[in-house]
Amino acid sequence: MAEEWMIRSSHAQRTYRHWSLVPVPLHPQRQRKRGYNQGMQLAIGWSQRTGMSIAPLCIRTDAGRSFTGYNRRQRMARRNNPFTWKETAPPLAPETQGLFLIDDVVTTGSTLESMNEALRKNWTGPMAFVTLADAAR
Repeated sequence: MAEEWMIRSSHAQRTYRHWSLVPVPLHPQRQRKRGYNQGMQLAIGWSQRTGMSIAPLCIRTDAGRSFTGYNRRQRMARRNNPFTWKETAPPLAPETQGLFLIDDVVTTGSTLESMNEALRKNWTGPMAFVTLADAAR
């Protein structure tokens, strides 16, 4: 699916060639239950198509509960950021020009905002995001 998605975006292949893909992580407990991380699966497909590197730079420290069905205000009321910089993350390639956050769906943007906050503690360069679906539309 991710490969089909990228076939339609040759512009992204040229423009973001030296960016790294940062999949939104699941908490280990949720990933064990689900058996996969949808953000990582999309990143793998995108990387295979474009040659962009995958940089799993964050971990999810709070399993929390699913926010499915919550509105933006309810999601943003969560004060603690469930994401943190992964201390054991390998260093980014020197040619890395930006980070591309990648996830399956954006609903309110709170997950991407939390990821941005966690990444900004160690990355000052440009960031963008891509999701497969927009649940708000």
